[in-house]
Amino acid sequence: MKQEQDLAAKIAAQTAKKTAKVESAAAKKIAAAERAAEKKTAAAERKMLKRAAKAEKQAKKLQDKVAKTEKKAAAQVAKAEKQAAKKNEQAAKIAAKREESSEPEEIEGKKKKKKLVLLLPVVAIVVAAGVFFFLKGRGAEEEVELEPIPTPLSYAFSEVSNVPALPVIGEDVVVYSEKIESVLPEETEEPPEETPPVDEEKTPPAEGEEDPEGDAKAEEEPEEPALTATRYRYENVTDPKGLMSAYAGLLTQEAAGFSAVDKTFQRMDLPDFDGKEASEGQEAVPASKSVLLARNSDGDDGLVYSLQLDWDETTCTVVVDTPEGRVHNPPSEDQSGPVSAGLTVDGFRELDPSVLGLPGASMDEYTVYVQDGMLLVYGNTCVRISVYAQNANTGTNEVAGSYFLSADGQHVYRYDVADNSVEELEIPK
Repeated sequence: MKQEQDLAAKIAAQTAKKTAKVESAAAKKIAAAERAAEKKTAAAERKMLKRAAKAEKQAKKLQDKVAKTEKKAAAQVAKAEKQAAKKNEQAAKIAAKREESSEPEEIEGKKKKKKLVLLLPVVAIVVAAGVFFFLKGRGAEEEVELEPIPTPLSYAFSEVSNVPALPVIGEDVVVYSEKIESVLPEETEEPPEETPPVDEEKTPPAEGEEDPEGDAKAEEEPEEPALTATRYRYENVTDPKGLMSAYAGLLTQEAAGFSAVDKTFQRMDLPDFDGKEASEGQEAVPASKSVLLARNSDGDDGLVYSLQLDWDETTCTVVVDTPEGRVHNPPSEDQSGPVSAGLTVDGFRELDPSVLGLPGASMDEYTVYVQDGMLLVYGNTCVRISVYAQNANTGTNEVAGSYFLSADGQHVYRYDVADNSVEELEIPK
């Protein structure tokens, strides 16, 4: 009997111990769940506060713009009223003088006419001021109300031609898009129009009559500029310089076909994204914050596909445009190459295309472009030469071959981009 009691007590103690252990584990899980919930709630509250602060900041910015616009409008209206009062005063003086020198029966009619003629410019000033501030306010409203768009995956130059868009990542990045006027190539100032000769025999309109030519000129309205380019603005970017550098490097690969160009679409080297500090014998190079990329269009339309890239500390801007022009190489006289007793760059241009593994009867059918910089190939210092051929179907320049010419002019290597290998060619002496 005692043994049974001892066994029962032992079983009860073990059961109590297991129960306590289970309860302790459950309590720990509950506590962990509560801590996780509290952490998640705190994170959500911080995110909401951040968004609220951002919204409040944007609202304040909008209020400041509205107040500034209202202040300018009030100043312009006050100025217009002052001018109107001055005009009225002058009109009253002129009318009084005419009243003293005119016959009684004609005074009243002339006075009314004169007041009407003088007050019309005043009304025009007030109306113009109102239209100016209305349009200005409207423009500001459009800028403020510009809504974010989904991050684009590509930029379209035409219905069939596009290019991968800037690969931005991050939840905080906001993208805006708007149509703007094309700014490429650089606009040139037109010569001023000659002043037409004055027709001395032309009789001016009588007092109170309307000038038909003046009405025709007043009805003429300037043509609004065509909005042919699209600007994409990326805000809250973590590393704009690094992103733009990588994007420009990607598009200037041979597969993409873009080149860094100047405003005349002449090919050039990519700018220095990081800049260089001044050193002994060398000047400092400022870091670039802008680069223009372009390639010729896919058709015979004489257009260029261009991407203007600009950036600052937190923002990237890409302007997609299709201006007229052609992407071209620098003039041949500016393309210096190795000069020695062997083959020179000019001699390279005079080779038979078959020597370089190219079709055709003459190198005149190709464009030879010497790239900046030197590199070693099998221990020989070489300059890289790219040969372009024009596609008769699309009218675009395509890479026909890449070569390396040694500085001593004794070696020419053909570069296979696909295999990343070089082959030395046999050049006739």
